[in-house]
Amino acid sequence: MVDLACGFANSSDTYFYQVAARVGYDRLSYWAHQLGLGAPTGVDLPNEASGIIPSSQWKMQMYGEPVYPGDVAQAGIGQGFDAVSPLQLLNAYAAVINGGTLSQPRVVDAIIGPDGVATPTEPQVIRQLDVSPKILKMMRQNARRVVTRRHTGNLTDLPIVVAGVTFDIEPAAIRMPVQRRAGWQARVDLIYPWPSLAPRFWLPTWHDAGTAGRFPGAATYGVDAIGRTAYFAQVAVAPSKGRVEANAQVTHQRWKAFALDASYVASWDSLLSRRGLLKTDSTTDTVYVTYGDLQQTVGLGGTLRWRRWRSFLSARVGGELEAERLVVDRVDLGPPGIRPSKDHFTFAGVVASVARGQGQPAMVE
Repeated sequence: MVDLACGFANSSDTYFYQVAARVGYDRLSYWAHQLGLGAPTGVDLPNEASGIIPSSQWKMQMYGEPVYPGDVAQAGIGQGFDAVSPLQLLNAYAAVINGGTLSQPRVVDAIIGPDGVATPTEPQVIRQLDVSPKILKMMRQNARRVVTRRHTGNLTDLPIVVAGVTFDIEPAAIRMPVQRRAGWQARVDLIYPWPSLAPRFWLPTWHDAGTAGRFPGAATYGVDAIGRTAYFAQVAVAPSKGRVEANAQVTHQRWKAFALDASYVASWDSLLSRRGLLKTDSTTDTVYVTYGDLQQTVGLGGTLRWRRWRSFLSARVGGELEAERLVVDRVDLGPPGIRPSKDHFTFAGVVASVARGQGQPAMVE
């Protein structure tokens, strides 16, 4: 039989699934908040993220859905919707180690004024945990067993006594411990909170397409705080030609196992020295033309995902509309005054793909 000591020492997910089912979603949320998770620690650094510790009320507000047994099981091992910073975890374990005092971490030890006098920064207590000292001692002993069972490699060989805990980290592309400004979105006659899709970064890009133009631009990526909607966007402009390249992809996961995606891609390239023959009543001339090649693709699809433990299988089916346009950039050889025509091709079809891997599948590929 697996008890708390064995489940903790061996990092048994199935044991804590069952514990979570008995404890309940909101009690897990309460004690996580008591340990400082899902809230700023108050460290003396700017722009600290809050993170997310979900509750039944939170899920109803964000998803319009009740808590399912799978949500409770995932919360029991700190996954699912949970998103906390490494500093929050360290602060929580510090409270367990020191006997139950949750304090604000400090980077600055003292502040030296213009007069040269150093004023030490005193630690501020956030709260005293309402937990029995016996329980805290038992947690420390269990954390020590994680090391002595060699579940953490050779930490037991260190010259000092070390305790620890093992855990998995989900990909940040899906669950990011960040706090964004909240907006609102109206749906029928109901109002739902909609976390901001503010860009994560701006990355400069450069594309030299030969005679089609040189395209300086920028790319960005964003995902909402609950990992439901993600996007990638890239825009580049060739000023000398007045041409634009674009790449936009959006994925929205409304249900756990199904996601919708839409994309639009427009890119330029150069086709050099394309040969042709020009016939008149008396002569036949060879013509070499350099084209600017504009390729545009519009896609819409749906993806089903199946997950079992840390493996996933996904299948996507979608439709694509492709268009290619050839624009004359330069006539390399031919009689004077020649004006070759423009070509335009359009294709439509169905695409399907299957992927298998470990961890979380990416929302935007």
